[in-house]
Amino acid sequence: MLFFREEWLEPAPATPAGGGATIETLNADTTAEPGEDGTERYRCQATELLNASEPMSAYSAGQYLDDIRYGNEKPAVVVRGLLVVLFNKYQRLSGRLPARLRIRGGETYPFLRGSGPSGPKPEPLGLAPGDLVEVRSKEEILRTLSSANKNRGMLFDVEMLPYCGQRARVLSRVERIIDEKTGRMLRLRDCVVLQDVFCRSLYHRFCPRAIYPYWREAWLRRVEG
Repeated sequence: MLFFREEWLEPAPATPAGGGATIETLNADTTAEPGEDGTERYRCQATELLNASEPMSAYSAGQYLDDIRYGNEKPAVVVRGLLVVLFNKYQRLSGRLPARLRIRGGETYPFLRGSGPSGPKPEPLGLAPGDLVEVRSKEEILRTLSSANKNRGMLFDVEMLPYCGQRARVLSRVERIIDEKTGRMLRLRDCVVLQDVFCRSLYHRFCPRAIYPYWREAWLRRVEG
């Protein structure tokens, strides 16, 4: 989802106005200064978001009340989410406590920890837009992940867990992305995004970005039909 300042918007005219951006101006606006090693770098909303905003404390109660007041979230969802935040805060600090005071060794909720990778490397599915797939079970996916919950460097985030066992169609393959921290172009393999499958921020304090998570084909199975 893109963010818009109200200063950038105005009521739409009865007849669309001509002019506007060109390929040249868009290229200029989305290209950053090269890195120290001369590599190309790019910029977009994601790379500039922290520069265009002010940090907000996680303990600022007003933001959660606003979520309820404006109908972004239901009160029960907000209360549950804050309980998860507080529990995980305790879990991270519990490493300094005696072992008897730790819960499940201090792991954060929902207790996602890769157990692999184990077994033979799965063959790529060669998925294409429109293909129907089913997200594998949590147990199957854990066997493809390192203890850092990564598969060949790609993180399986806890926000992806609610989609385990669900079906969706491939929206597109992802072969290139911009690294938000550096602005460098990264090339990906064996990666897709799924239609209507986005981060619901159940465990990350109701972030509204609704981004598409990236899926390794090893976390999916093809469904005929």
